[in-house]
Amino acid sequence: MLDQRRAVVLLANGVSNVTRSATRDEEFASALGDVCAALAREIVEDGEGATVLLEIHVSGAATDDEAVAVARRIATSPLVKTAAFGPSGKVSPSPHIVLKFRIL
Repeated sequence: MLDQRRAVVLLANGVSNVTRSATRDEEFASALGDVCAALAREIVEDGEGATVLLEIHVSGAATDDEAVAVARRIATSPLVKTAAFGPSGKVSPSPHIVLKFRIL
C-alpha cells in the first residue's frame, strides 16, 4: 500500500521585508484559513470509503464549546445520517451537504 501521509508547514522568518499592517494581517489570516479549510475538506473527501461530506455550521452559540457540542450532536443524529445517506444506506444524490443552524 502506498503511504500517502502529507504535512503542511508554515514558516516565517521576516526576511521578506513585507510591511505588516492590521489589514494585511487580517487578509493573510483569512486566506490561510481558506486554504486550511480546503485542505481539511480534501482530507475528508479522500478518506477510504467516504461517500458524503457533511458540513455543519452553527451560529448564535454563546461559546465556541457550545457550538462544537451542538455540531457534534447534529452530526451523530440518526435523523441527519438518514437524510445524508438515505434510508437504505445508499448514498444521497449530493456528495457534499451543508447544514446551517442558528441557536436562538
